[in-house]
Amino acid sequence: MRVLVTGIGGNIGMDLARSLRQAGHAIVGTDMDPRNLLIGRQVADAVHPAPPARDPGYYDALNAIIADEGIGLVLCNPDGELGLVSPQRDRLAAPLFALPKSLVASFLDKGRTVKFLDGLAATPRTLAVRTAVDLTRAFEKLEPPLWLRAASGAGGRGSILVRELDEATAWLHYWRERRWKWLVQEYLPGRNFNWTGILWEGELITSGSSERLDYLMAAATVSGITGNIRTGRTLHDERLNVIGAAICERLDGSGVVSVDLREDRDGNPLVTEINARFAARPWLYTGAGANFAAAIVELVEGRRPQMSQFDAPQAGMLEIRQVDAEPVIIPEAELDNYRFSTES
Repeated sequence: MRVLVTGIGGNIGMDLARSLRQAGHAIVGTDMDPRNLLIGRQVADAVHPAPPARDPGYYDALNAIIADEGIGLVLCNPDGELGLVSPQRDRLAAPLFALPKSLVASFLDKGRTVKFLDGLAATPRTLAVRTAVDLTRAFEKLEPPLWLRAASGAGGRGSILVRELDEATAWLHYWRERRWKWLVQEYLPGRNFNWTGILWEGELITSGSSERLDYLMAAATVSGITGNIRTGRTLHDERLNVIGAAICERLDGSGVVSVDLREDRDGNPLVTEINARFAARPWLYTGAGANFAAAIVELVEGRRPQMSQFDAPQAGMLEIRQVDAEPVIIPEAELDNYRFSTES
């Protein structure tokens, strides 16, 4: 199949292209940034410039590409684009693989996601912040340190660990011109997980889990969170499967369900956000034997992927990434072969 991947020059777009290529599919990429197209053409069979999704000519431009390239499926991953395209997917000349528009909208807003999860899965205690009074109340109700973050956006946007009210006040003042909505949450100091599932007509088809071990350019952010993984590891954790399955039971339609979780002080995984797109590394899952992007194509073509419903990727596989280098995927045990040792 020929698959259109939007945002082709982004990390996830390139991962999807690599995964689809491995399965023998042709990839056509679009992006509104010509620099991203130049990067994306390294992993795509063809690339085309496209206007922003807010542009009145967006659908005419994409449909012309779809017609010219014989596209059978559209995978849209950038948050802003997905949020705009999802409710107007009928304007596309090829099927968009994404959850129903109401779910996409809910998961793009982290505050609405917390409400969706109420009574379904444990989340960090969360308060919306709109005024200085709200911020003061948050420090009265929640035990510092607290996690202050923008209510929407990817890559840890606006996130910071704050220990005192003055710190939080100064941080919001710094970002005041952005007019973002903000959340204050209980700080979760533990391990950082992702659970990714593929839903088809309301049924969970396959899924897998990974752990984020560290981030690229972490020192360039005050939070240490960039959303751009330096090292990730696949794992099997029944706690994550239980939470992911419970979330999927409340969903309908078809699409990607990507659940991010973090352990609290007692080691319990709490859901920090849900994305209606790939949020962990698709290429890591592919390298561990679970090509979720190819599984989507199989479903669209009317075939059921031969993958287990849970723990489809092999556990203990590492993806190691660096700027300007191809990712490396190896069994974790092999890393010891590259450690310095004074033993002969």
